[in-house]
Amino acid sequence: MNKIYYIVLILCSIAFAQGQKMSIAVLPVDASMLSADEQKRLTDEFQAKAVEVLGQNFNVMSQNTIIQRLGNVDNYVKVCKEASCIADIGKKVSANYVAQVQVIQFGEDYSVGMELYNVADGNILDKVPPSDVKNVYQIVNIIKSDRTADLFRKIPGAGGLLGDAGIFGVTTESGGFEIGKPSKHIVNVSSNPSGAILTVDGTPLSSCSQTPCSFNISRGKHVFAVALNEYYEPAKKTVDVNANNQRINLELSPLFGTLKITPTANSSVWLGGNIDVLIGENSGIIGENNLLPSKYKVTIKSDCYGTSTSTAIVVKNKTIEFAPVLQPKMSGLDLTVEDEGKPQIVNVYANNEKIGETPFVGKVPVCSQITIGDSKYGKENIPIKLIEKQTTEYTHEISNAYKAEKARIVAEKVEKERQAEIIAEMEWQRENARRIEAEERERKLNGWQGAVTVGGGVQLGMNYIDDNFTSVGGLFVPNVEFYKGSFDIFHFGINLSIAGAPDRKVIRKKYNADSISWTPSINGNVFLRLYPVNVFFLSGGIGMFHNGLDFSRNGKKSSASSSYGMEFPIGVGIAAGNFLVLEGLYHIVSNKNTGNIDSNKNKGYFSVSLGFRYDTRTEFTKQQVQRVPPLEMDSKVKKTPVKKRR
Repeated sequence: MNKIYYIVLILCSIAFAQGQKMSIAVLPVDASMLSADEQKRLTDEFQAKAVEVLGQNFNVMSQNTIIQRLGNVDNYVKVCKEASCIADIGKKVSANYVAQVQVIQFGEDYSVGMELYNVADGNILDKVPPSDVKNVYQIVNIIKSDRTADLFRKIPGAGGLLGDAGIFGVTTESGGFEIGKPSKHIVNVSSNPSGAILTVDGTPLSSCSQTPCSFNISRGKHVFAVALNEYYEPAKKTVDVNANNQRINLELSPLFGTLKITPTANSSVWLGGNIDVLIGENSGIIGENNLLPSKYKVTIKSDCYGTSTSTAIVVKNKTIEFAPVLQPKMSGLDLTVEDEGKPQIVNVYANNEKIGETPFVGKVPVCSQITIGDSKYGKENIPIKLIEKQTTEYTHEISNAYKAEKARIVAEKVEKERQAEIIAEMEWQRENARRIEAEERERKLNGWQGAVTVGGGVQLGMNYIDDNFTSVGGLFVPNVEFYKGSFDIFHFGINLSIAGAPDRKVIRKKYNADSISWTPSINGNVFLRLYPVNVFFLSGGIGMFHNGLDFSRNGKKSSASSSYGMEFPIGVGIAAGNFLVLEGLYHIVSNKNTGNIDSNKNKGYFSVSLGFRYDTRTEFTKQQVQRVPPLEMDSKVKKTPVKKRR
């Protein structure tokens, strides 16, 4: 009996709830900066969200009902901002709750907020904080999002059959347990373009308000759908979710075409000024404009150019280009320039392009920057405002600042030229000195040079006495040689050699002599050396020699002799610069004897000498000479002739 009573009580409660539905008035969107169509679209979206969330337990008033009960609802809503005033609207239309979207312009962006009012107590039941968006499509996305759904869920009984009814029929049993739910996986959903609103199996997700995003979903087949705005066709795809990190991408097909606006100017210099683009009744941009397929009137206006108008037919997935040639607005100019009341002839420029000289009368673009002057000495702006299709007369007095600047530039140019001449002259003098130095070195290299050698050695065969001769003697040899630097393969010179040390034992034995006194031999030669390579030479010459010999018997001088004659030395040698010289010679002699020594025979002897050599040309070798090419000087610079040193 109690069970039947309990069921009847529930059914009565359901019937009572269905008979006493709560009502909510969704006021028109307050957005004066948007068009009437855009405001209506936003209001319809807000109302549709209320119906979706509140279900059959609530009566969502239509816009026609609200307008009939309020009369001119638009004006009333615009001046009614406070909670008490909004609640008063709810009472007038017999609503339990009132909801409203407010849009304000913040710079170039929009700020969107939502509020829910309880008509009974006149207080705000809940509100969605303002969000910053870029365009009306993002406002639609916010209205469709879970934030709006959460706002309506704050109303008691929202979405349920019995409103805030309690929990019924809870049964607890022991024994076996089955989870009864499918496994879940993480999916990564993206769209092209991104930023689209996603629904899964027809339901929006609070965890994914815009693509791309990732979320958990039960295993199995699901329908993924995305929508962006009226410029793209919504996309839908059925996917079998069976693994983690599945990637799902949905391509939205564009419904628009592109109008590319690229104006050019019929002048060599862009004159500037603002350019306004109108596509139909809306503003456009220079560049690419995405438009729904239709026919549009395109107008380009500018401060400095004439208006250009055309009709463009935009087709889906096509790009068309509108490239009008803008004609500059023209005006007339009558310009005179004076300096202390005297007319002057100066160049006239429009936007840095020379258009003539003063006095100037002619046509110029309205937005031209008029200057006078010269590209060398600077320019001066003319403060003149030009008017389209009118001739402006203007007399300009050259400013002292311009004249001072011109004088400064002229003086600076003169000084630079003077400095350049000084530098060129210094460079010429430096080059002249280098050339003189090179010529001096070359003169030393190619002129007469000399070498002095001082050395000593041994002499084999000398002091001939009959058929006998002393075998070894000492040798001292100084010599001087000369050569021409440019023809240094041949050297010629003179030398003097002094030698001695006879074998006294042989002489005493042969002549029974008590003592021997010997006069050193002296040889003088003129020689010629051939240098086939740098350090090796062949030598030959001609000269005279002389030596003498005295001896005594029993303490008395018994005889004396001397030998003299011609000498022809030949040999080879090595000369190492300013270092050493080694020379070996064979001397061919033809001697005459005096006294009682009988030795009138042609004889020969050897000599070997080693000595120190000093050559005056060692520091002036051909490898050290650098021939300096003449410096090419500016024709304006006076050239100083080369003065050769003596």
